[in-house]
Amino acid sequence: METIIIVILVGALVFLYFRNNELQNNVNTLKNKLENLSDEDKKKLLDEESRKKIKEAEEKAKELLFSTEQELNKKRKSILEAEKSIEEREKLLENRTKTLNQKELYISQKETEIDSIKQSLEKEREQINKKLEEIAKLSEQEAKNLLMSNLEKKLEKQFADEIRKYREKLERESQTLTQEILISAITSSATDFVGEYSTSVFKVGGEEVKGKIIGKEGRNIKTFQKITGVDLVMDESDEYIVLSCFDPMRREIAKLALERLIKDGRINPAKIEEAVEKARIDFAKQIIKDGEEIAAQAGFNNLSLEQLKYLGRMRYRFSYGQCLATHTLEVVNIAAKIAAELGLDINLAKECALWHDIGKVVTHEKDGDHMQLGEELGIKLKLKPEVINAMYAHHMAKDPICMESAIIYIADANSGARPGARYGTDEDYVKRIKAMEEIAKKYPEVKEAYAVDAGREIRVFIDPVIMSDDGTVFLSQKIAEDIEKSMTYPGTIKVTVIREVRATSVAK
Repeated sequence: METIIIVILVGALVFLYFRNNELQNNVNTLKNKLENLSDEDKKKLLDEESRKKIKEAEEKAKELLFSTEQELNKKRKSILEAEKSIEEREKLLENRTKTLNQKELYISQKETEIDSIKQSLEKEREQINKKLEEIAKLSEQEAKNLLMSNLEKKLEKQFADEIRKYREKLERESQTLTQEILISAITSSATDFVGEYSTSVFKVGGEEVKGKIIGKEGRNIKTFQKITGVDLVMDESDEYIVLSCFDPMRREIAKLALERLIKDGRINPAKIEEAVEKARIDFAKQIIKDGEEIAAQAGFNNLSLEQLKYLGRMRYRFSYGQCLATHTLEVVNIAAKIAAELGLDINLAKECALWHDIGKVVTHEKDGDHMQLGEELGIKLKLKPEVINAMYAHHMAKDPICMESAIIYIADANSGARPGARYGTDEDYVKRIKAMEEIAKKYPEVKEAYAVDAGREIRVFIDPVIMSDDGTVFLSQKIAEDIEKSMTYPGTIKVTVIREVRATSVAK
């Protein structure tokens, strides 16, 4: 600001200086012209009127010079005042600079003193630690380990108490609501159970028909089994034939072909080939009808033909003896009920439930688990990202990206865990039981582990010397997490950790 004022004052002085010079030059020019004129001209010019004008001009020049000098004096005075103000501020800045330098010097001295005190304290600390080691007969590392061990035990107890409190609070607040929602959902969506069998029984009507089916030297039955991939087992009864095959779709095609052959009455290799081909065409149409029926029951009436084909194949796929179509519709109903109770998008929940196991319809055709195959099919059928995510989320293979996807896990577990809904082979059951016990036994604190209640609970007995009561909470949580990560099972598995201390004395 002071610099700007000085610049303005200097500019005004320069302007006045040049203006004064200009006026003086004009006066000098007039005087020179008068001197150069002849006597006659001077006489003419120096008449009364001319003298007046010259006099007026001289007076104006004097007035202008006087006003200019006054203005210059004012400007000089302002400049002097500004210079004085600047000098005062410079003195003030010098004083402040001196003060800051003194403070910096003081701080530097204090920092030096503090460093000296730190070094002194560090030496004293080392001496004290040495004396403590001599007294306690423990090194510094051993003392740290002891301290950390005591701290871990203390924190373990605090964490265990907090976990118990949190669980109790969570159970109190959620148990009633959860029971109401699940009971309502399961009750309103109960469906008939359809078991999986690897055989179908077909009524033929007599020994004569059986003979035609077998043919001369077994020619017909061999042709039929070769084309369809289904074994025909002759029952002791004259009226029945057993169709044996692990693929329900091939078994259904064989059944349709056999019905056509018996109805026609002419059974030979050529007729068998014709009947099987027509049966395959009829079965393809039936799959679309089944897909339309499943979609309609789920509440979807605008699916594409390609989607209906895969949906209809659910009718002929089974999981642990449970029909995939029946299971899917049950999950759709449970998911819709839960979504309605929680205020979620019901249609999206139903859509996630409808397609969550679609990968199982192609597991016999391609390598990979049904989640990966389901994702491939989902992309092919242009399903929503939330629906594809539900294919993984219902087995917790991926984190759900929406609540509608998350509830499929609950709906699927309740459908599979319903008594009578599924069954497995004895071999699968034994493998699952052994796997559960091995997971628990891998921890050094565990003495024994036993699976009970048909594999729905595992009881773990720990060494009371190695682990405290508070540690049982963490161990049960770890075992449950390991089972979730490494095993596939219907429903839920309860993990119970038992710590028992017995003291025995003998009276003599």
